[in-house]
Amino acid sequence: MKTMTKRIASMALAVMMALVMVAGALPAEAFAAGTGNLTVSGPASMVDKNVYAVQMFSSEGGDDTATTYKLKAAWETFFQGLSESTMDSISGDALSAAAYDYVLNLQDDDLVNFAKEAVDYVRGNGKDAVASLVKTSSKATKTDTGASATFTCLDHGYYLVYPAQGSTSFERHTDATLVNIPANKEWRIKSEYPTVDKSIVENPTGGLDAIVNPDWEGNHGMEIDSLAPLAEGKAGANGQSASVGDLLTFKLESAVPDMTGYDAYTFKLHDTLPKGLTLLNSATDPKVVVKVNGTSLQGEQFTVNASAEKDGTTKLTVDLSTYLYQNKATLAGKKIEVYYQARVNDQALIEKPNTNEAYVEYTTEPGKTEEGVHDQTKTYTFGFVLDKRAGIADGKPLAGAVFSVYADTNKNGSYDADGDTVVKFTEGTDNNAGKWIVSENGSDTVTTPESGKLNLAGLATGTYFVKEITAPNGYNPLKDPIKVVISADIAEDGSLNGHVIDYGDTANGKDDDQGTTTTCGGNDEHVITIVNKTGSVLPETGGMGTIAFTVIGAAVVVGGVAWAVRRKNAQR
Repeated sequence: MKTMTKRIASMALAVMMALVMVAGALPAEAFAAGTGNLTVSGPASMVDKNVYAVQMFSSEGGDDTATTYKLKAAWETFFQGLSESTMDSISGDALSAAAYDYVLNLQDDDLVNFAKEAVDYVRGNGKDAVASLVKTSSKATKTDTGASATFTCLDHGYYLVYPAQGSTSFERHTDATLVNIPANKEWRIKSEYPTVDKSIVENPTGGLDAIVNPDWEGNHGMEIDSLAPLAEGKAGANGQSASVGDLLTFKLESAVPDMTGYDAYTFKLHDTLPKGLTLLNSATDPKVVVKVNGTSLQGEQFTVNASAEKDGTTKLTVDLSTYLYQNKATLAGKKIEVYYQARVNDQALIEKPNTNEAYVEYTTEPGKTEEGVHDQTKTYTFGFVLDKRAGIADGKPLAGAVFSVYADTNKNGSYDADGDTVVKFTEGTDNNAGKWIVSENGSDTVTTPESGKLNLAGLATGTYFVKEITAPNGYNPLKDPIKVVISADIAEDGSLNGHVIDYGDTANGKDDDQGTTTTCGGNDEHVITIVNKTGSVLPETGGMGTIAFTVIGAAVVVGGVAWAVRRKNAQR
């Protein structure tokens, strides 16, 4: 009996000692009881996502005294159910002390695995028990370095902190962290949500087939990652100018998510093409190339669907769910690349962005998916108005002037009749009714109507030459072509900061009255005024001018003879 009494007393003393353990706890931090603030920062993919903090232990103590942790009752079932512990048969203060001691001795991977088990408990069987403890921040907002969410007036203690479901870390394999809350604390979550980066890349020689052809990469001495960009030397441009008819290559880049703990997983890349882009080969037979970790996938390893919508847009979906899930153990964190091509068509918006928008659809919890952050590319095409006038800039409009436009094919800045390429145009429809749009099958010439104006559109940035082929009746054609230079300032995010159209001799670097720089006016038109002069009638050999002088000369001679005769008679 005495032995049993001693054992009970020893156990009681051990429990009391555990409840007053001094600094060195979870990890060692001494702080007074009260409340504090917590700022949780994370990647940009966390924007608009909720971040949660659940108190596991409360704490009391001062800077110079012991810090005491006490387990919150909502967590008792969790600790009792830990398979590797012996806490299943105790409760109350004894369980609190044992739970404290258990966590205190966790290190490295064991601590990470504990955080994972804890967040699974909160999201699963224990979510009802801990519901009253969850402190939900406002949605994370964008910052210069990513995103952040702030908690205020959190009771001091030991917290499980995690973002809304769907993010994870390729290294830790969990989105949960464990944080001590003193007066104030800043903490960074290292997990990521699935995202997609959309860009326009250089059209490879041989089209999309070249992307999956190792010989092409080797022969050109480059890898896919080093393809020359289309815009200003930037790899993967978010904004680009193009002519109607140009074929653009689009790239979607993502990473294989960490699917640890999931019994199934959805991973789809969605992309919406605007009305001004036509998918290659077609919406019913899209041509798409997919690479994962540098290896090109075969058709049976992913599915592609596209559909033409009533509003003229095209929706493209690439589903990698099955392949990625089957290979989750080896592919987590590896690069995903998707390539497709689209042609700028005659419905492209002029001087406004033709916007592609892509996003990832991914699993957050069983049976539920969510959209990742959307990413965009923007394609721009430009135009100008030829305004044909008689005599002076504000003279009457002239119909019947015939023009051709040539692209500076050899890029030497000068018109070359034999080297530059004529740009063909056709009458626009729908979005571009009233304009003449660049068209591979169009006409080499355009003729001014009664208004004297030709709205030419669908041109990329670059140098062009406007040549008057035939002037209206009674007027002389321009002697030399007019040089037109289209330039644009496209920002890194794809937005158009502005664009300028230079024409006339100013574009040739000369400073005279012929040249003018135009910018967008209220009607969003760049107007190039072209003045024709009336022609003077040139003299002809043996014409009326000579006859007139002959008649006058004859009259003078006859008059002189008559005067001489009269004078002679008078002298007799």
